[in-house]
Amino acid sequence: MPYGIFPLVGIIDATECPIQRPSNYKVQKVYYNGKKKHHALKYDMAICPYTKRILWIGGGDPSGVFHDLKLAEIGFFTLLEEGEKVLGDKAYIGNPHVVAPVKGRHLKPQEEIFNYNMGVVRVQVENVFSIFKKFACLKQQWRHSRSLHPIAFGVIAEIANIELAVARM
Repeated sequence: MPYGIFPLVGIIDATECPIQRPSNYKVQKVYYNGKKKHHALKYDMAICPYTKRILWIGGGDPSGVFHDLKLAEIGFFTLLEEGEKVLGDKAYIGNPHVVAPVKGRHLKPQEEIFNYNMGVVRVQVENVFSIFKKFACLKQQWRHSRSLHPIAFGVIAEIANIELAVARM
């Protein structure tokens, strides 16, 4: 379905799930997010802008290594065809597949309106993440094997898709 003058296939964003601090110092550095001051796994997710269901999940990668854009470029963006677009936040500026808000201090009135409308649509992916954060295993520090975390995240994604389908009925 067209969204404006280009085919909009999704809305993308990334989230982090805190994990227990690894015992090895070199591993700690890889999983540490200096901005949020914790160790975490990072996931990115694309949702359908029309049905609000989850289209794609990628990640489970160390938070300190991958920026949101890099995670999407090695994952979801490889699946997109030329001309297909996704909505993303300012972290995704610079990729030709992304329609992102206008960045700057002094925006023109039409740029402010554009950014506001982008936020109104992009909030859908934040609402899906809020479903994920209802589950304590993703909101609180993960204390089990890191290899099990992506499995738990995937199961919760299926539960979220069911919840989203029921909400549309």
